[in-house]
Amino acid sequence: MATGFSNEKSAEYVVINDLYCNIKDKCSLFYPIIYQSKRDDTMISLQNNIDNLRLLICFARRPKVNSIYDEIIEITFRETLFKHANYFYDKGVDSIIGIPIGSRIEEIGFGAKCKWLVPEKNGDGKFSCCLVDKSSLKCVMESDNVNELKEGAIIDIMRRAKKWSWNEILELLKNWYWQERQEAFTSFGFWVRGQRPIFIVYKLK
Repeated sequence: MATGFSNEKSAEYVVINDLYCNIKDKCSLFYPIIYQSKRDDTMISLQNNIDNLRLLICFARRPKVNSIYDEIIEITFRETLFKHANYFYDKGVDSIIGIPIGSRIEEIGFGAKCKWLVPEKNGDGKFSCCLVDKSSLKCVMESDNVNELKEGAIIDIMRRAKKWSWNEILELLKNWYWQERQEAFTSFGFWVRGQRPIFIVYKLK
């Protein structure tokens, strides 16, 4: 059985760096956040009167292998990834998935090759996986509810995105957060279950 050898937080750092490097010349603002109530939505934050912003949801997955010498990388997709993606699809916000591709630590740091995918809109939301060739970055086994993104497709998605004000984005994220809180609060406290989304707030040039 394929096993991961890194954590999702490390994958987040790498894929956000890759995404920024690919589109930085087309953006005047690129601001990734993991939404936290009473951090991102303070009175000071709400004083930022910014319009013409756009929003993209990004999920980071980690590579899994059987051996550090493997050429085929397994990528799994949790049910909660599709749950969050579908929630934001319904609000008019697209999602993408990024994965550092490698079979050993030295291959998945900053500057690593990343595979970019897109979850199907309103798909079945079941756990799934795909296999990616490390050298070509091509899927050799596709997932039923995730599709490959062709070169240039990410900026096309970003250009199609609707425009928001900063306060509208915060309101959207706050509503999502409180819905998650109601569904997941236990005696041990609250956390966003499973796959946590990264929210990319950006402005195109």
